[in-house]
Amino acid sequence: MWSKNGRVKSIKLYLNDKPFAFLDVDDSRAYQTFNLGRISSASGFTLKFEIAEIYPGTVYEDVVLSYLDFDGDGVL
Repeated sequence: MWSKNGRVKSIKLYLNDKPFAFLDVDDSRAYQTFNLGRISSASGFTLKFEIAEIYPGTVYEDVVLSYLDFDGDGVL
């Protein structure tokens, strides 16, 4: 079932509306982590995620992202 849907291949990450990182995602069901380093701001910040590329599904054209978690200093 997993391979029938499109999956995220890469993500463009924006910090305060400016490009910050490009994350390559493995075509795997395993838990994946990305170290972005320390993001600090006295007044807070905004993160935006843009799906840049996908792995095509074998049946469906939609894209599935099942879980996204933040873990770090002040971000959870």
